Amino acid sequence: MTWDAFTEDAPLREYPLGDRTIVLELAEEISVAATVRVTAFAEAFQTLSNGTRGIEEVQPTYTGVAVHFDPRLVSPSYLRGLLYKALDLLGRDGSGSLLGRRTEPGEQSVMEVPVLYGGDAGPDLADSARRLGLSPEELIRRHCAREYLVHMIGFTPGFPYLGTLDPSISLPRLETPRTSVPQGSVGIAREQTGIYSIPAPGGWRIIGRTPLKVFSPDRDKPFLFEPGMRVKFRPITRQEFARLAEQDRAQLWENDRQHDREHEREKERKQDGRRAWDRTGNTVLSRPTGQRNIPAENAVPALVVQSPGFFSTVQDLGRKGFRKYGVPLSGAADPVSLIRGNLLVGNPPGAAGIEMTYSGAAFLALLDVPVAVTGAPAEVTIDGHPVDMWKPLVLRKSSILEIGALSKGARTYLAVAGGIQTPISLGSRSTYVRASLGGIHGRPLREGDVLEVGPHPALPWLGSKDIDCHALFPGAGEEVWVRVIPGPEPAVPGTGGATAVGPEATNVRGEELQTPPPGARRDPEILENLTSSAYRVSSSSDRMGLRLEGPALVSGETDIISGTVVPGVVQVGSDGLPMVLLADGQTTGGYWRIASVISADLPVLGQVRPGTIVRFRVVDYDVALQSLSQFLL
Repeated sequence: MTWDAFTEDAPLREYPLGDRTIVLELAEEISVAATVRVTAFAEAFQTLSNGTRGIEEVQPTYTGVAVHFDPRLVSPSYLRGLLYKALDLLGRDGSGSLLGRRTEPGEQSVMEVPVLYGGDAGPDLADSARRLGLSPEELIRRHCAREYLVHMIGFTPGFPYLGTLDPSISLPRLETPRTSVPQGSVGIAREQTGIYSIPAPGGWRIIGRTPLKVFSPDRDKPFLFEPGMRVKFRPITRQEFARLAEQDRAQLWENDRQHDREHEREKERKQDGRRAWDRTGNTVLSRPTGQRNIPAENAVPALVVQSPGFFSTVQDLGRKGFRKYGVPLSGAADPVSLIRGNLLVGNPPGAAGIEMTYSGAAFLALLDVPVAVTGAPAEVTIDGHPVDMWKPLVLRKSSILEIGALSKGARTYLAVAGGIQTPISLGSRSTYVRASLGGIHGRPLREGDVLEVGPHPALPWLGSKDIDCHALFPGAGEEVWVRVIPGPEPAVPGTGGATAVGPEATNVRGEELQTPPPGARRDPEILENLTSSAYRVSSSSDRMGLRLEGPALVSGETDIISGTVVPGVVQVGSDGLPMVLLADGQTTGGYWRIASVISADLPVLGQVRPGTIVRFRVVDYDVALQSLSQFLL
């Protein structure tokens, strides 16, 4: 298959998604041709931008490519220049590749995926069949009748977006997404079918479940699927499901044993002793990481968890570079508080600390170590004596640090000199509980957990800053305002591929257009409704996102072809209510993205608790960049 040149009338749209991502849409529908185009462009841009400071990741999707970047290090205008240069090279080359070769997905054997359909494994099968006027057996037959192409990986770690679905069994997403869909669930949504890699919220119609483990960070290859693979489903019985699930568990156990043996041999031989420091101050082996957990070295036990509190996890500033595999950023929900705590004890800004939600925790010191408690206000004591937050402290050996319930806000942070040294998993120590990734075995802290730290000075830094905690952190029923950038859905028809990076609207060649940018609405009242309404944070909110209760913004379907989403994106489901993604939010989504909270205001949302009132105010892109330039993160 050869490349079609990027002609003047080719479908193309460029827009910002928040203030740290630019998206270039290269197609309007899901197809093999679109996947070829997207893959070739991602390759071209990756080659052109290789080594460019500030470009964090290139993420291909069904119909486009998202470039995630830090505008304090590289300007959007420069990135647009690279985008157009990649487009120009691909159009002239005609092969779809800077390397002069063709890009042809699916040139490999077909992977067979066993599926138990219906019952508790496929709770939507019967209703879906009824809506389609089919028997459940006929729906299963049609779902298994064709081969599917893995167009992209996204949403959650390793989640394969497969297409295209037989049109005769196409259905929209559920009106109200489920709060949790079991791992291995096979779903359908419009022309797509896919497999849930971990337990996660979702609005796809679940018709079955596979015993295969789609994502496992402890495997040599954590992700079972890759873009370009071919997949075919096969129906199985409940007995075969149980047998295959047991085989998969046994294989994972053997892989773990093999990994442990390899690591011990590596330590004994002291191979490749080189060390590198990444941007967050984490020590990593010089070989590529991201497949195995890299154990912490030169770390010593410093704290024992006496009481873990409600939900306490290890967090740093998150894992970058894996969004194209569906792995979210994670990291501290309020990164400013973590960074300030680290600076108080002399750590690099991104060193790992402890994030405590709604209530604090208690720790026994195994050695003298400087600490700092930041974030939402709470009563803090050492051996029963009150001490200040936002100040460097020395926790002496055998002393007990206790952090009480939070009086306001949602999250408090403990920074420890030397940083919390858990194994690095996919480039970060951050805990992503849904995927059992990072931290201590991918879970919240438990009583008796031993926390290790790296080398650190004997005394903390003497500098500190008085902060009015009560002014920064909202309580239940209190009101917070956050600023948003509009768009990109739903885009106005007839904009001729308009873009909106900055205040201007341009076409492919950067020429100014007298058309509305993608932030405009089919319904001009939708943005006004968002900004004029007050929304209450639901009790079902978590680190993945805030579910908001209040006036519906729209009625009817809000489905789109699944595309990039980032922390801060305001999505609207079929129920018309907004939801805002947070640190553990998915990497792709299929609902309208009507706005994005600017980066400078995301820490505020990381501190809201159920019952807090959230209001939105629209600002333009330049205001978002100015706010970010003054931001600590």
